[in-house]
Amino acid sequence: MEISCDRFRVFLRSFSMADADALSVIGNDPDVSYNMVDLQRIPSPFSKADAQRFINIASREQMDSSGLHFGIRLKVGDLVGASMMKLDLKNKSCEIAYWIGRDYRRKGYAREAVRLMLDFAFNRLKLNRVQADSLASNDASLGLLNSLGFTKEGTRRQRLYHNGAFIDDITLSLLKSEYSDKIESKLVD
Repeated sequence: MEISCDRFRVFLRSFSMADADALSVIGNDPDVSYNMVDLQRIPSPFSKADAQRFINIASREQMDSSGLHFGIRLKVGDLVGASMMKLDLKNKSCEIAYWIGRDYRRKGYAREAVRLMLDFAFNRLKLNRVQADSLASNDASLGLLNSLGFTKEGTRRQRLYHNGAFIDDITLSLLKSEYSDKIESKLVD
């Protein structure tokens, strides 16, 4: 499966085992593991075997319609990150997550990837709500989500324990009606 927009520098494509080497390189960054709310999927270090396990989980979740996982790729072909959508089709909602390799951060690739996921969620899957969770300390992700119109729903205090400390995470969401008003018109060519 592939999701793209002519105006964007990135596109999303489902993972295959051929991605394991590149995925292990960009995922083998302690910042990726630290900033992911779902810490079990992105261990640090992140080996080729971990990347293969990640890809196998992605394939299973796509087969049972519980989730979609995409490589974030530059149109020139480089894999720069990963994006995930945990689906709740009964309730017409999903939870998204994403990460970008160290060498590709601060270039707007995550923003384009999230916009592609939002368009897919609201216009192709016909969902009503997209949720994202972020560590309270992840200013880059919170800034990105806020800039795309997400609303903070709450802080789960000391929800996670890793690296010897309890940390808060923040839940944000965007509704289809808000997306239509704020974002969609900017995505359409």
